Amino acid sequence: MDSCIKFVGSNYPCVMRRKKLPDPVEKEKGVSLWSMIKDDIGKDLTRVCLPVYFNEPISSLQKCFEDLEYSFLLDRANEFDKMGNSLMRALNVAAFAVSGYASTDGRHCKPFNPLLGETYEAALSLRRLVITQWLLPAIVRVEAGDFGVKVLGGVQDKNGKTVASLFGKWDDSMHYKINGGSRNANGSEPHLLWKRSKPSKHLTRYNLTRFAITLNELTPELKEKLPSTDSRLRPDQRCLENGEYTKANEEKLRLEQRQRQARKMQERGWKPRWFVKEKGGETYSYIGGYWEAKDRGNWESCPDIFGQVSTDQNFD
Repeated sequence: MDSCIKFVGSNYPCVMRRKKLPDPVEKEKGVSLWSMIKDDIGKDLTRVCLPVYFNEPISSLQKCFEDLEYSFLLDRANEFDKMGNSLMRALNVAAFAVSGYASTDGRHCKPFNPLLGETYEAALSLRRLVITQWLLPAIVRVEAGDFGVKVLGGVQDKNGKTVASLFGKWDDSMHYKINGGSRNANGSEPHLLWKRSKPSKHLTRYNLTRFAITLNELTPELKEKLPSTDSRLRPDQRCLENGEYTKANEEKLRLEQRQRQARKMQERGWKPRWFVKEKGGETYSYIGGYWEAKDRGNWESCPDIFGQVSTDQNFD
């Protein structure tokens, strides 16, 4: 690793997280695709509940957060920006853009679709992160076939001259060279920019990364501070993680039926609790109140989206 990188952006707190999923309570049974299809012929597909066999024990909200597994690259880019090194800043941001694909390797199951009103809170130190434009002065070539994981790119100056090259594989690592347009061109020796974390020693069929294994972790201390809408409190997902497959299927069916009932009862439409939709657009702005409610330990304004539905419940 380049000496200029080694000590930049490395002084951040480390929190110990779990290293494996709980041991399954039951032995998982396979699913007959034909028996599942023949039972649903002629039915409304929007009402068909697929078995949890096809899911991994995280929600789509948690899955989105996986893109920040290597956020230290943005921390490092920020430090280089303070030092006036725009080249290293661009290289680290480019490496971060590539790193998000690493978590997809070997992942064949789908995350749980979030319920209406579901939230996920994740604590991650991002420092002074402001993203205003995802457009780097780079040339990227994508190759198919056996080269599908390879990434090639370059950083150009304002005159169009390539001042650095970026190369590697999104499922392994990324390197860079200064003043080199390709791997074999004259320039500096290749330097390691980013390397994928080692896979978990406790692999399951889900092939979750070490980082993903921590996303649904629920400690007693954390449970006391979370709103009732947090993904970690979702029962079907929790049962799947614990290897309680029969109960997980029952809970998934119950929650999907509950979701349909709740939608019918929302005659005035759904009103987000923590965000407001901007006029004339599809973006939402945070209106405040979440962190204040957490500090007070008062989540009374949050709906019980995972519990039993009642006709007098207010979903607005």
